[in-house]
Amino acid sequence: MRKNAITVGQVVESVAGRDAGRYFLVYALDGDDFCLITDGRLRRQAKPKRKRLKHLRPLDLVMTSIRDKWASGAKVFDSEIAGCLKEFNLKSKGEPYGQE
Repeated sequence: MRKNAITVGQVVESVAGRDAGRYFLVYALDGDDFCLITDGRLRRQAKPKRKRLKHLRPLDLVMTSIRDKWASGAKVFDSEIAGCLKEFNLKSKGEPYGQE
């Protein structure tokens, strides 16, 4: 297992690419080197971003309620994901919340 293992439902920060500085939830793991991420706003669940694990910085924060809903097959709305990120003041670089 990796030192900085990333799990489903964990909050991560993108450190590379045009989405650098933005926060996401890990939607699913895709092999050993990739995962699918979503933020509920610009990158929704219907079309999650496939990103290399080395381009993500994991935070010590896991959204267990959303992870459990995904695991049970229950519907998770994009607004729930965006709301969780907003609740913990995880604003993306250059994107203030509240001015939607």
